[in-house]
Amino acid sequence: MLSPDILTKLQKRSPHLAQVFLEFWNTPLAEYAGKLYQKKSSSLEPELIESFEEEWEAMGLSPEFVSRATQQFQNQSVLQTAHHITPTNGPTFLSLDLISLAGLRQDDIYLVAANSGVPFSNSAWTGALSYGELPLNTLLQEEGSAYRQALKSARERSQHGDSDLRVTLIPARQRDQLVFGSQISSFQLDLYNQWTELIQVKLPLMREGELYSHWAAKTCGKIQSKLFDGPEFCYFDINQVLKRYLVKVLEKADHPVSQLFYKEHSIWKAFGAPTAFLASHKGKKSYKVDNLHWNENGLTSKKKGFQAYSREQLLEAIQQGQLCPGLFLMFFILRFLNGIRCLGSFNQIEYLENFRKTWLELGVDWPLDLESDWQNMLTTGRLLVGGKAQWPLDLYINEQTLDIQEFATRPMKEFWTPIMQQLTP
Repeated sequence: MLSPDILTKLQKRSPHLAQVFLEFWNTPLAEYAGKLYQKKSSSLEPELIESFEEEWEAMGLSPEFVSRATQQFQNQSVLQTAHHITPTNGPTFLSLDLISLAGLRQDDIYLVAANSGVPFSNSAWTGALSYGELPLNTLLQEEGSAYRQALKSARERSQHGDSDLRVTLIPARQRDQLVFGSQISSFQLDLYNQWTELIQVKLPLMREGELYSHWAAKTCGKIQSKLFDGPEFCYFDINQVLKRYLVKVLEKADHPVSQLFYKEHSIWKAFGAPTAFLASHKGKKSYKVDNLHWNENGLTSKKKGFQAYSREQLLEAIQQGQLCPGLFLMFFILRFLNGIRCLGSFNQIEYLENFRKTWLELGVDWPLDLESDWQNMLTTGRLLVGGKAQWPLDLYINEQTLDIQEFATRPMKEFWTPIMQQLTP
């Protein structure tokens, strides 16, 4: 059981997380995961369904797969929303996938709405292939410049106490650039040609001009589906979906999203002026992420100050990919406007519940889903086997698989205990 000291810290910092831990600490995985997908279908907006279908088609998924995914989504409105877009997961996202898959029906598609509204250097290292113990020459040809650079970077990280292993996929100037909208460049193609034949065969081909998030999502999905030997994975860029959706609904003056921008200005203040959009800007040496806040009739940022946006200008900026929808908009659309259960991490259940309570207090005349759902959406942890962290790329390269049934009877505390230090510093 949780110690009194740790429980006290948790209850102060994350009260809803503490309650879930208290209730399910010793619950077997299969029992806990079963409740994650016990969700009645929601009445999804046609514009949102179309946006999902358009994004899946843009990724190159087959019409048959898109049709199946759409039907499932309409019948069971549940998405995994904790992930960042990344070509390779670590032990934390791997744990999330295992927990989610344990509750998914055998023939269902695992839908992972991954976030591209982050810099490449985010904690999941979107701009890298991350691994645990693979020899570097398994990934890169020893005679190439990329191999030498990877060795140098590893030494530098080690000197700063960073023990994680990764091979960067982006130039240094893009390290802190927004992932959303970034395209595969000649840099990535040159790097691809320096991968070993083993890696080139096992990972999807890179194409210049393709969205990086599309390639990363397909790469991660391929690795994870092989790793679990059976379930169908669909990782995709949720911010690209929402971009398509916003273009459709902002044209309608009476739509809640449109009113949020051009009528109900005070709502933004009620939520503490959250980031509405993100954008990339080019600094002297590198790109940076700019957080943009809505201010009555325009966007304000520390970098560019205030800029007014008419409805037409906002539509154009979104359509051209200049603005990436932020988390507040994402969950307003998915969770509250369309009633989708958003499986997520320990932080997510806290801020979504706070959002829900604020929406209740505001009492807006919109058809929002404000039923409490935080008890059924926590997916967090870190996957250890025999005390050793599990890295998907290592397992995939070594052709090892994970059997969900072998974990079915294990108590949830086995997944949650490895992250306690992160939760109670």
